[in-house]
Amino acid sequence: MIRNGISLVLVYFSARIISIHAISCDVNSPCPGGQFCNYEQGTSGFCANCINNCDEDGLLSGGESDCFSACTNGPYNPTYCDPNTSCGDELRFCHYENATFSYCKDCDDHCDDEIVPIGITECTSVCLAVDYGIGETGFEFINEETLSVHNAIGRSVSGAVNVQIELLDIDCSISKTKTGLEIEIHETPYNNNGTFSYLAAINPGLVHSSPGGFATFGDKGFSQGTLNFCTSVSTWSGTIPVSFRETKFRVGFNLTNYGFNVDGVHTQEDVAMDFNFDVDSNFKVSGCQCDRDFNCNSNVIINQGESLSLCIYPDVNAGSSADPKSVHISNFNLFFSAGSGSNYVASEPVQLGASTWVTSSLASTEERDGKIRIVAPVTASFFLNGHTQLNIDGNVYFSYSHKTAEFNKFSSFGMTVEILSQTKSGCLQNLLRRLGI
Repeated sequence: MIRNGISLVLVYFSARIISIHAISCDVNSPCPGGQFCNYEQGTSGFCANCINNCDEDGLLSGGESDCFSACTNGPYNPTYCDPNTSCGDELRFCHYENATFSYCKDCDDHCDDEIVPIGITECTSVCLAVDYGIGETGFEFINEETLSVHNAIGRSVSGAVNVQIELLDIDCSISKTKTGLEIEIHETPYNNNGTFSYLAAINPGLVHSSPGGFATFGDKGFSQGTLNFCTSVSTWSGTIPVSFRETKFRVGFNLTNYGFNVDGVHTQEDVAMDFNFDVDSNFKVSGCQCDRDFNCNSNVIINQGESLSLCIYPDVNAGSSADPKSVHISNFNLFFSAGSGSNYVASEPVQLGASTWVTSSLASTEERDGKIRIVAPVTASFFLNGHTQLNIDGNVYFSYSHKTAEFNKFSSFGMTVEILSQTKSGCLQNLLRRLGI
């Protein structure tokens, strides 16, 4: 896929570990020596040759358990979890291999490898909803020409938080380069120690010409005045900006005493902004079946061989005066499911991508006026199993533009549509009729 001139190749895979001559197995039919049951069907599975790493991603929890037991004789004590039984530890979440139960998993810095939507939601709420807050700005002089500035930073998952600094004009609206101007910014990469520090250095030789437009001069000409600038510190989760804090600096200077002297520094801070709060209190995602003109229509029953046309769009919560056009959907996934147990069927026509969504080869998307229209086929497996209701779930990233960065928030949506079930015998009869038999 090519988007904004950048070619992205995203590869998703899952491993099935089975032997060439697979033997069915379950709790009452164990595998022979040197093999374990992979339990890939939940309560049953196929025998597979023992492996060294039983906790690799290709195995579900049942397969991991039997692998540890049969192949290593080692302990396997996964923590069970379900919607009513949490994992307890603030950096662990319920993995949800299916929609009802699973086991606890340690957090890392992403959630896009989860299998089902409820797992993505759980991972996001537990692992990404960490404290990315930015404390008040403090500073001290190192010398007459250099300020050492620092902000306290909230905790992160596995050191995943990324802190960035931007130099702007005094109105905090126009981004400037961080070097080569009368004010220069030099930062040290954040090492997850709870404090982010940077240097705001004055270049006296460039104050007179003021290439950055930071200098204003008093009634004594170019010898006395003020340097006015703004810095914006932001915290990121991977490629997703979360919070920012802006600080306005006014540094008085005097060049009349055979050198560069600072007369005083005044700062003005905006309250640290956390986009999570804004979105949680104001915005939600809505969806409907829609036509090719993006108009919502009443529920249309989907027949076999037909595609589902679905529109999703930003909306506002009851009582909010926010403008839904102030945000847009920058990334999302779409998950179809029906039934349960051995009758469970699922597909994912749209997946969360590294920077934007990725559609399957059979699905397509179109954007218009803040809405996204998805056209995706409801595959034959849903009809052949006699299902009459299709569950649609998904997760979206809301974004809005602030300065040169995008600030994002994760949210979820869900709906159901009716489908016209068709039995397997009916399909066979139709095939025979087409063949004239």
